[in-house]
Amino acid sequence: MFFNKSLQQENQRLKQELYSLQQIQQSLDEEMLRLTLDAKGNVTSANQKFLQQLSLSDKDILAKHISDLVPSNVRNTDHFYRMKQSVQA
Repeated sequence: MFFNKSLQQENQRLKQELYSLQQIQQSLDEEMLRLTLDAKGNVTSANQKFLQQLSLSDKDILAKHISDLVPSNVRNTDHFYRMKQSVQA
């Protein structure tokens, strides 16, 4: 009986923690620009805020390489080089 009650309490605690984390994720998704890349640097998803900020749609960027989203005049900068190295690592 005690064991079952302990598991129920732990289960309830974990549900509350999950709910809190989901709320945080939702808040971040609403407020921050988010872009998800695969291991090769190709776009797999972007949140609505990102798409709105760049006036793009999913079909405009999905499967494109991150380099394709960077203006050509920025591609020669040290910052871009470091970002590209990080994506390829």
